[in-house]
Amino acid sequence: MAYDRTELKRKLFDRERARKWEGVSLVLVLDAGTAEQSELEIDGGWLPKEERKFGEVNSMYTIEVTDREELIADVMNRADRLRLGEVLYQFNHKSPTGQPSLWVLYAEELKAGGLR
Repeated sequence: MAYDRTELKRKLFDRERARKWEGVSLVLVLDAGTAEQSELEIDGGWLPKEERKFGEVNSMYTIEVTDREELIADVMNRADRLRLGEVLYQFNHKSPTGQPSLWVLYAEELKAGGLR
């Protein structure tokens, strides 16, 4: 019997996120700062992992997101920012390869002003 490794990973991410990140949402901001700005909420199938740069106080995250039909290359190229919970991040991404099919988002917190 064959099974879909991406769908299995989605269920595992949702279970883990419910334990550690309850109530947190993931939203991609498309065309940020323009008249065409819009948002795409990612419903399930994602899990953030917090990281720290040496000597930095702001958080960095690696967020794995299971591939889905709305995350096409055109959409990802228009995505300028992401919001994890209430915090806005700049990010870059790596497209899915192999199985399970996962997008990897590398997010770094946007600084609200000058030096801290």
